[in-house]
Amino acid sequence: MMEFLSILFFAINMFTIFEGPVFSETAKKAKLLEITEEERKRTGDSSKNSAIDDFAKDGCVQLMMALCLTALEATYLIVAIGYDPLKIPTLLAILFFISSIIASSLKKKVKNMSDSELAIEKAKAQSNKNVTFSSVTKAVIWGTYFGYMIYVLVF
Repeated sequence: MMEFLSILFFAINMFTIFEGPVFSETAKKAKLLEITEEERKRTGDSSKNSAIDDFAKDGCVQLMMALCLTALEATYLIVAIGYDPLKIPTLLAILFFISSIIASSLKKKVKNMSDSELAIEKAKAQSNKNVTFSSVTKAVIWGTYFGYMIYVLVF
Protein backbone atom coordinates (compact mmCIF):
# COMPACT_ATOMS: atom_id res chain seq x y z
CA MET A 1 0.00 0.00 0.00
CA MET A 2 2.83 2.40 0.82
CA GLU A 3 4.37 1.75 -2.59
CA PHE A 4 1.10 2.60 -4.33
CA LEU A 5 0.63 5.80 -2.32
CA SER A 6 4.25 6.80 -2.95
CA ILE A 7 3.76 6.41 -6.69
CA LEU A 8 0.41 8.23 -6.53
CA PHE A 9 1.83 11.21 -4.64
CA PHE A 10 4.92 11.25 -6.86
CA ALA A 11 2.70 11.36 -9.96
CA ILE A 12 0.55 14.14 -8.49
CA ASN A 13 3.66 16.22 -7.82
CA MET A 14 5.02 15.63 -11.32
CA PHE A 15 1.65 16.77 -12.68
CA THR A 16 1.89 19.88 -10.48
CA ILE A 17 5.27 20.80 -11.94
CA PHE A 18 3.94 20.93 -15.49
CA GLU A 19 0.22 21.74 -15.13
CA GLY A 20 -0.08 23.48 -11.77
CA PRO A 21 -1.73 22.32 -8.56
CA VAL A 22 -4.41 19.66 -9.01
CA PHE A 23 -7.18 21.61 -7.28
CA SER A 24 -6.12 25.11 -8.37
CA GLU A 25 -9.32 25.77 -10.32
CA THR A 26 -11.44 24.88 -7.30
CA ALA A 27 -9.33 27.13 -5.08
CA LYS A 28 -9.69 29.97 -7.58
CA LYS A 29 -13.48 29.52 -7.72
CA ALA A 30 -13.70 29.50 -3.94
CA LYS A 31 -11.53 32.62 -3.67
CA LEU A 32 -13.58 34.45 -6.30
CA LEU A 33 -16.79 33.47 -4.53
CA GLU A 34 -15.42 34.74 -1.23
CA ILE A 35 -14.31 38.02 -2.83
CA THR A 36 -17.67 38.46 -4.55
CA GLU A 37 -19.51 37.89 -1.27
CA GLU A 38 -17.31 40.41 0.52
CA GLU A 39 -17.83 42.99 -2.25
CA ARG A 40 -21.60 42.47 -1.99
CA LYS A 41 -21.46 42.98 1.78
CA ARG A 42 -19.49 46.19 1.38
CA THR A 43 -21.87 47.61 -1.21
CA GLY A 44 -24.95 46.53 0.74
CA ASP A 45 -26.32 44.35 -2.07
CA SER A 46 -28.48 41.58 -0.62
CA SER A 47 -29.42 39.75 -3.83
CA LYS A 48 -28.71 36.02 -3.93
CA ASN A 49 -25.81 35.01 -6.10
CA SER A 50 -26.11 31.96 -8.36
CA ALA A 51 -22.36 31.41 -8.07
CA ILE A 52 -22.93 30.00 -4.58
CA ASP A 53 -25.27 27.37 -5.99
CA ASP A 54 -22.89 26.57 -8.84
CA PHE A 55 -19.96 26.15 -6.46
CA ALA A 56 -22.06 24.00 -4.14
CA LYS A 57 -22.81 21.69 -7.07
CA ASP A 58 -19.39 21.59 -8.74
CA GLY A 59 -16.85 22.61 -6.12
CA CYS A 60 -17.93 20.64 -3.08
CA VAL A 61 -16.90 17.28 -4.51
CA GLN A 62 -13.47 18.58 -5.49
CA LEU A 63 -13.06 20.29 -2.12
CA MET A 64 -13.92 17.05 -0.31
CA MET A 65 -11.43 15.17 -2.52
CA ALA A 66 -8.74 17.72 -1.66
CA LEU A 67 -9.43 17.34 2.06
CA CYS A 68 -9.35 13.54 1.78
CA LEU A 69 -6.08 13.70 -0.16
CA THR A 70 -4.59 15.99 2.50
CA ALA A 71 -5.68 13.63 5.29
CA LEU A 72 -4.29 10.67 3.33
CA GLU A 73 -0.97 12.45 2.86
CA ALA A 74 -0.77 13.29 6.58
CA THR A 75 -1.48 9.65 7.45
CA TYR A 76 1.09 8.52 4.89
CA LEU A 77 3.76 10.74 6.46
CA ILE A 78 3.06 9.40 9.94
CA VAL A 79 3.21 5.78 8.76
CA ALA A 80 6.31 6.50 6.64
CA ILE A 81 8.36 7.11 9.78
CA GLY A 82 8.30 3.35 10.38
CA TYR A 83 9.52 2.56 6.86
CA ASP A 84 12.23 5.23 6.56
CA PRO A 85 15.62 3.90 7.73
CA LEU A 86 17.09 7.40 8.09
CA LYS A 87 13.99 9.04 9.64
CA ILE A 88 15.33 12.56 8.95
CA PRO A 89 13.81 12.95 5.43
CA THR A 90 10.38 11.92 6.71
CA LEU A 91 10.63 14.16 9.75
CA LEU A 92 11.63 17.06 7.48
CA ALA A 93 8.68 16.25 5.21
CA ILE A 94 6.33 16.31 8.21
CA LEU A 95 7.81 19.64 9.27
CA PHE A 96 7.35 20.99 5.73
CA PHE A 97 3.76 19.70 5.66
CA ILE A 98 2.90 21.36 8.97
CA SER A 99 4.62 24.62 8.01
CA SER A 100 2.69 24.70 4.73
CA ILE A 101 -0.59 24.33 6.59
CA ILE A 102 0.39 27.04 9.08
CA ALA A 103 1.54 29.38 6.30
CA SER A 104 -1.72 28.96 4.40
CA SER A 105 -3.76 29.64 7.52
CA LEU A 106 -1.80 32.83 8.24
CA LYS A 107 -2.72 34.41 4.91
CA LYS A 108 -4.79 37.55 5.22
CA LYS A 109 -8.52 36.87 5.18
CA VAL A 110 -10.69 38.54 2.54
CA LYS A 111 -12.84 40.31 5.12
CA ASN A 112 -9.73 42.02 6.55
CA MET A 113 -8.49 43.32 3.18
CA SER A 114 -8.76 46.85 1.91
CA ASP A 115 -10.45 47.57 -1.41
CA SER A 116 -7.14 47.71 -3.29
CA GLU A 117 -5.97 44.43 -1.76
CA LEU A 118 -9.32 42.91 -2.67
CA ALA A 119 -8.90 44.03 -6.29
CA ILE A 120 -5.40 42.52 -6.43
CA GLU A 121 -6.61 39.19 -5.00
CA LYS A 122 -9.49 39.15 -7.48
CA ALA A 123 -7.09 39.72 -10.38
CA LYS A 124 -4.85 36.90 -9.12
CA ALA A 125 -7.82 34.56 -8.83
CA GLN A 126 -9.03 35.42 -12.33
CA SER A 127 -5.64 34.91 -13.97
CA ASN A 128 -5.09 31.83 -16.12
CA LYS A 129 -1.66 31.24 -14.62
CA ASN A 130 -1.63 27.92 -12.77
CA VAL A 131 2.09 27.18 -12.62
CA THR A 132 3.93 29.48 -10.24
CA PHE A 133 7.45 29.43 -8.86
CA SER A 134 6.06 28.52 -5.45
CA SER A 135 4.00 25.60 -6.77
CA VAL A 136 6.93 24.25 -8.78
CA THR A 137 9.30 24.55 -5.81
CA LYS A 138 6.90 22.73 -3.50
CA ALA A 139 6.26 20.04 -6.13
CA VAL A 140 10.00 19.48 -6.62
CA ILE A 141 10.54 19.16 -2.87
CA TRP A 142 7.64 16.73 -2.49
CA GLY A 143 8.58 14.86 -5.67
CA THR A 144 12.08 14.38 -4.33
CA TYR A 145 10.75 13.06 -1.04
CA PHE A 146 8.28 10.65 -2.66
CA GLY A 147 10.97 9.51 -5.11
CA TYR A 148 13.20 8.79 -2.12
CA MET A 149 10.38 6.83 -0.45
CA ILE A 150 9.79 4.80 -3.63
CA TYR A 151 13.50 3.96 -3.62
CA VAL A 152 13.41 3.00 0.06
CA LEU A 153 10.26 0.89 -0.29
CA VAL A 154 11.21 -0.91 -3.51
CA PHE A 155 14.92 -1.52 -3.01
